[in-house]
Amino acid sequence: MVEKKPSPYSYQSLAQAMRMQKSYLSRILGGAGQLSQDQGYHLSQHLKLNPTEKEYLELLIEWDRTGIQQRKRALRTKIQSIQKSKIQTSEFINKNIHEQTLTEYYYDPWMQILHIALLTEGWTPTNYKDIGHHLGLSEGRIQFLVEKLTSLNLIAIEQNRFVNKAQGLHLSSHHPLTSVTHSLFRTASAAKMQQLNNDDAYSFTATFSANEETFLALKTEFLNWLKSVEPLIDQAPSQECYQVHFDLFPWLKKKIS
Repeated sequence: MVEKKPSPYSYQSLAQAMRMQKSYLSRILGGAGQLSQDQGYHLSQHLKLNPTEKEYLELLIEWDRTGIQQRKRALRTKIQSIQKSKIQTSEFINKNIHEQTLTEYYYDPWMQILHIALLTEGWTPTNYKDIGHHLGLSEGRIQFLVEKLTSLNLIAIEQNRFVNKAQGLHLSSHHPLTSVTHSLFRTASAAKMQQLNNDDAYSFTATFSANEETFLALKTEFLNWLKSVEPLIDQAPSQECYQVHFDLFPWLKKKIS
């Protein structure tokens, strides 16, 4: 029996979980608002984050909100301490990216989206307004994110075009930021999909019954699919910016004796 269920990562469900209006969640994602600690708590409960992930999210919210530079540095030290205790540099595909850069980069999904979008054909440092129109961000917000990406040495501006300086930037599945990043991306994606025509997006959600062997087989098939499409993406001309998500998990997990 297959039954469609509302996604726990939808715009509506995340806004409800954090006790806020969808319009304010949209402002946060657009860089015009900030999460409070209480909202972060509700989010961590909704996403079922483990204790380390909860602490990490709380520190990131504090770091984002504080205007005291000395406190900001102290919070950054705590954030880096968690990173060092939980991950190894070898877990990243790109080993030349500093951990502080990863924190700033992955805390804001729009920075990642813009990073890829700027590398597509046709965008130059002179048309921030046009880029913002496509992404639903203000020209000032685009300029701020571009300046941040260049200051983190993730992109450069050469001969009036954007050049990628961070090949293979990727988080491991065990990184404390991974769960938070995925949830923020799903929220931004859900908002974008609501604005698109049916022909421009495809979404599929299903609840099904099976066993653990089938679960593992599906996971393997997806990983094989990822490997098979990587060459297609690598060889494709950079004309557009796309997004793909994949979630596979058990609602129930019984112990069979």
